[in-house]
Amino acid sequence: MALTESASELQRGDKAPGFNLENPDGNEVELSDLDNYDGVLVVFMCNHCPFVKANLPELSALIERFPSVAFVGVNPNSDVHPQDTVEKMPELVEEYDLGTENFYYLADPDQEVAESYGATCTPDPFLLDMRHR
Repeated sequence: MALTESASELQRGDKAPGFNLENPDGNEVELSDLDNYDGVLVVFMCNHCPFVKANLPELSALIERFPSVAFVGVNPNSDVHPQDTVEKMPELVEEYDLGTENFYYLADPDQEVAESYGATCTPDPFLLDMRHR
């Protein structure tokens, strides 16, 4: 993903696009699976990005501070960067202590979800309420 400002077409109050993505273990997660949380923070991120890495300690603190919020990292898995493969995703989770029940690191290999949100850079966050708006 390019280092540019988000091209999001989502406006405040818009329903967020749904998704059905896999984690590195092959388990599917849908946005609707997260309905029991008070909100969802979707962050388009990848393993190689220095801006992502600089923000991961703060993300880890937020995950711990807000257990009633689902935190979803969506990795667009660019073929350009070998560090961004699905196989490397668990290493980032372990390195930054993100392995909690309310954090989901999901692969978006065809980048369809990133496109549907208008995410063009990493990190690119989208905060959703309990109705996914």
